[in-house]
Amino acid sequence: MNSIAISKTGKYKGHILESGIIEFLGIPYAKPPERWKRAEPLEPGAEEFEASKCGAACWQEVLSEEWKHTPPMSEDCLTLNIWTSDIDKKNKPVLVWIHGGCYATGSNRTDCYSGIYCGDKFVEESPDIVYVNINYRINIFGSLDLSKFDETGEYSYSNNLQTLDQIEALKWIYENIEAFGGDPKNITISGQSAGGMSVSTLMSLPEANQYFSKVICQSTALSDAVLKYRCDAKKIGEKLYKIAGVKSLKELLDMPADKLRDYGQELFASIGSDEAPPFEQIWGEGIFPENPCDNIRNGECNDIKLMIGTVSGEFDTVAYYLNDEEVKAAAMGIFPDKITDEMVDEFVSHYPERDKRTAYQDMWNDALLRMGAIVTADAHSDAGGDTYMYYMPFVPNGAKIRPQHCFEIPYTNMKIQNYAYMDVTTDEPVQGNHPSEKLQKELHGCWANFVRYGDPNGSHIEVEWPKYTSKN
Repeated sequence: MNSIAISKTGKYKGHILESGIIEFLGIPYAKPPERWKRAEPLEPGAEEFEASKCGAACWQEVLSEEWKHTPPMSEDCLTLNIWTSDIDKKNKPVLVWIHGGCYATGSNRTDCYSGIYCGDKFVEESPDIVYVNINYRINIFGSLDLSKFDETGEYSYSNNLQTLDQIEALKWIYENIEAFGGDPKNITISGQSAGGMSVSTLMSLPEANQYFSKVICQSTALSDAVLKYRCDAKKIGEKLYKIAGVKSLKELLDMPADKLRDYGQELFASIGSDEAPPFEQIWGEGIFPENPCDNIRNGECNDIKLMIGTVSGEFDTVAYYLNDEEVKAAAMGIFPDKITDEMVDEFVSHYPERDKRTAYQDMWNDALLRMGAIVTADAHSDAGGDTYMYYMPFVPNGAKIRPQHCFEIPYTNMKIQNYAYMDVTTDEPVQGNHPSEKLQKELHGCWANFVRYGDPNGSHIEVEWPKYTSKN
């Protein structure tokens, strides 16, 4: 079987797995970026690249639930991986995965979360689909306001590099994926958590959404209530400068990457519940509109098909050591000026069979994630876009907790045996200690059919999944 893909930017030599799937690892999709500058596209070329090793992760904190060992790290981290059954068989639908991690951690490497972000098993189960996952700059390497020091505007993109990197990756995929058997006219982008925020952001941007036709948004989305602007970024930047003790751009540019990483971790830990997230997109700058939800409502992306949803116990594990009143306070703290005791009491009263702790956790999960998913789904469906909504309350046999953040990923990717320990409090893998093979087949089938046709329905599920509307 041929394992050398010849594209516009070079020849890429993959390696064939025991399953017969061809794996291409560590392919650069842009030139090595300069710190806090927008990445530049690769030149056309014919050089052969040995695609047998994952690229470096972006500098980040090494969390025990994400990594068993410290991965190689670098600012030169703009790479992607591809899994395909056959590079000679063309016009296969393409799924592009964007990892999460609060824009602070994570990677597309095969050793991140025990490989559940990788597409080898997905393609083995659905060989008519090409699977791609990408790296991008995260934490302060992907977002830091430098306007205080940047008098010439040379670093005007510094706030939104995480998204601009993703756009550069999508452009490379669009222009080169035919060499790997993919159809550039049938690309789906998918992501969870910060990856979900990423794909909903990309959907709203004309500069990005020309490169794909479908979106799967998992466990977060856009909402008018939590958009971040330059004023927020300036405050966060000032906080970082104080932590790092710097007074000039030169000091920041000269600082070793591992030092910057450490200061970024300290910044992340210092952000309070009443402050904007430190590393998310800044709206109202350059190609980023003041309100991306309005772009969706105005029908600017209603030709894109959307599947979006959450799971029932998203952040239940975060509340593991909190008492009932502390969980309530945390939920109210998401919108401290808007959520009142009377609203909480009304929320609890809707389902009197729930104990108060579960009700408070539901409110927390709804305010953090479910609300954004509904806002995005309403905006898209009301504008005429095909929209499918999901909610997963399924609890695997013997699980100590409800489906938590990241629950669906090992199921959709056919990786329920890859025990990625997400919950350090109960020592329970995200998919449960006894994951359901039936659910795996069902969810993978829904995801694969959506990638193929923009419709999750098929023989893999026993019911009809209707389109979402704000009235239904």
